[in-house]
Amino acid sequence: MWLLKWEPSKGSLRPSAPHAHPYPARCARPRQTLPRWSAAGEDARESARGGQGGLSVPKAGRLSTRLCFFRRAWLAALPLWACACVVPLAPQFEDPAGNYPPYVIGSSPPAGAELAASAQPPTSADTIEVTLGDPNLEDKLVCRWIIDYPPYDGFLSRVAQEVTLPATGAVKREAILFAPSCADIQSGSGLPSHRVTLSVADRPFWLPEEAPDPNLPLDSVRDEGFVVRTTWIMDLACP
Repeated sequence: MWLLKWEPSKGSLRPSAPHAHPYPARCARPRQTLPRWSAAGEDARESARGGQGGLSVPKAGRLSTRLCFFRRAWLAALPLWACACVVPLAPQFEDPAGNYPPYVIGSSPPAGAELAASAQPPTSADTIEVTLGDPNLEDKLVCRWIIDYPPYDGFLSRVAQEVTLPATGAVKREAILFAPSCADIQSGSGLPSHRVTLSVADRPFWLPEEAPDPNLPLDSVRDEGFVVRTTWIMDLACP
């Protein structure tokens, strides 16, 4: 029997041993899947459900619908937001119906305070500054500075100064000033201190001889008017 030995030559074909696949058998052909959260995967699942009788809505369409909803809601709320912006208006004063009494807005020194005499000159005291108000904008205010009053004393009581504040169309009126001194006090009184009274009326004062109350002849007004009194103490002994 003849034995033949086959030797491969250059260019000949020789069957080669099968090569092992680079992946294990169980994953030799990896599936090209997408993550559950991807848009393509979501569209694919929606398409699959649509093929089974469901309604498939592309994700881009759902996103457009949501944007339209939010846009309409924002436009609906816009008028409410615009109405919340209130532009402040300047205060407008109106004259109330009926008559109201005037009042002291503020004073320096405060009402009831003692006014110490100044050293220079020795016959003067501190200056009093008072700001008045009246709700009735058309009322003129008549102000009297009266010494040692009330009650009325024929020897001590006297009007030191009178000031009229015109109507200005506002509740608050301009401030008035008064600096009492020995010239305003009845000489020979011998008192170590004196009362300084500010009487404010929204009507003209009666003449002393026409006043209905004999104890208040220096600042009485008619029944439809009001009088407001404020008093300070002046520590000033005059010869």
